[in-house]
Amino acid sequence: MHRSTLLVAATVIATSGCLDYTIDTTLRADGSGVRSERMEVTRNDDFDLSPEALITLTRSGASHGWRPSMEIHADGDTTWIQERQRGFDSPSSWAETAESVVLLGALPERAADRLGLVRLGDVKLRSAIQVRRAGGSDGSISISYRESFVWDDAAAAMVEFLVRDVDSSLRQRYPSVPELERGGILGFARARVRDAGEAGLFFDENTDDLVARAVDDISSHALRVIGFYHADARQETIADIFFEAFSFDEEDTGRLFTELLPGLNLAFNTSVVFRLTMPGSVTTTNAGTRDGSVLEWEFSPLDDLRGPIEIYAESVIRP
Repeated sequence: MHRSTLLVAATVIATSGCLDYTIDTTLRADGSGVRSERMEVTRNDDFDLSPEALITLTRSGASHGWRPSMEIHADGDTTWIQERQRGFDSPSSWAETAESVVLLGALPERAADRLGLVRLGDVKLRSAIQVRRAGGSDGSISISYRESFVWDDAAAAMVEFLVRDVDSSLRQRYPSVPELERGGILGFARARVRDAGEAGLFFDENTDDLVARAVDDISSHALRVIGFYHADARQETIADIFFEAFSFDEEDTGRLFTELLPGLNLAFNTSVVFRLTMPGSVTTTNAGTRDGSVLEWEFSPLDDLRGPIEIYAESVIRP
């Protein structure tokens, strides 16, 4: 049985440490507020990211307002801690002042390198904040908070890594197929793998079915193109090229997650707890849990490969 080992190998790599990221945000009735952030990285002997690399990838150095500390536990493990607090004096200042980049995919020395169509420096997790405040005719005030976390080019980079050898394999096996036609096959493959990624290919444990369906669709499409130039082409042979691309060993996966895009490896290890305290009475929210006006979400940056992570709440302050 063919098997994609991307998630399995990434999980092995990801066991070397854990980053807990807590964000406490308080919004006041006038649209001002405060945001406190704390990152805790539990370190052990297997953790292979240096403190300098962690600070760079998470943009948590002194130049971005973070303060470092460290805790040493009785069992010898250490916890690396970074904290910062920022104030916002108006509704518009949240969008203007908040740091947009949360996590880099690649370290600066690899930023200009490419995975197919993707520049490694363009892979990053960003957040965007919007605060709105409006007065009602009855003297009430409505206030809303929205924050979205979005990965730029992370899924595209993983797709490019999966199809990185397909072009040369098609070129060698089917030399009569024109470059433009091969490009069309690769474009279809990228789109189909991206769809499979949104369905869970990059983070679900059972990826075999997703890989099999994607390869079946891609090889069926490729056969229609290749068969015009190579009458002896068979779908099974073409499918083997794509199965080979989607099934690779831990060494290949290690290169992607530790050498090229260690920020994605860090994302596999990161859990986020986001707490938001709203003024007045909360009327609408998509929070996972709620205790009065205190709302809480829990997620991993990896969840964003399915689509943007959105945090939303609206409340009313009555006279």
